[in-house]
Amino acid sequence: MSKYIDFYNKISADANFTAEYKKIMEEKRIPSGMPFSALPIDTLKALIPLATSAGFDFTLEELQARFSKKSADDLSDDELEAVAGGKGKVPDNVIIVAHAWDAPDNPHNPANI
Repeated sequence: MSKYIDFYNKISADANFTAEYKKIMEEKRIPSGMPFSALPIDTLKALIPLATSAGFDFTLEELQARFSKKSADDLSDDELEAVAGGKGKVPDNVIIVAHAWDAPDNPHNPANI
């Protein structure tokens, strides 16, 4: 698994890490559900120390390259087949991280179920 997926999984699974991530997103006024590919550079810069503190080793340039905006034309044949055919793994560059899963109006919030 890629270190970017591991980073995303840690954001999703570790309560303390999630809180730190949400704090950064709120400070940067990033709307919930914004994909990594759309994050401003200053937000990506703010995520580097968080990632490093958890043992993830990637630079701002690596994050920018990994999550740069791409159109469907830029996907490899294998990536396109995996997405279109519903098989294989979804390419890392299409991951969306939402940080407001505990928002009171979120229907997926366990408190609202």
